[in-house]
Amino acid sequence: MRESVLVVVVIIALLTTAALDPVTGVRGGLVVATAFLLLGSIAGAVYHRRLHRALSARDALPKRWWIEPTKLHGALTDDERVRTMPAFYVGAAAFGVCVLGCVAMVSGLLRLVL
Repeated sequence: MRESVLVVVVIIALLTTAALDPVTGVRGGLVVATAFLLLGSIAGAVYHRRLHRALSARDALPKRWWIEPTKLHGALTDDERVRTMPAFYVGAAAFGVCVLGCVAMVSGLLRLVL
């Protein structure tokens, strides 16, 4: 179900950017991608810091934990999950919006070039 919603959102984003002036699509996409890249980077840093604090306090943090931190979500207690997961969700959503901004930029650039 989630994948279907994602496909619909991307199609709507493509159709919306196709209706815009190409320069507006490039500029708007650049602004959106940059803003949400910044937001996602901050949220990602907060998430990793909170995850590290939660798991290292009770020696449940393996070596190279940052490579696949989502595997550690099951090791969080309910209180730790309440503190840690919102930053994870904000970062994931910001990444998705950043990708849509990149799609808008590419759409505008292709229409300018072709």
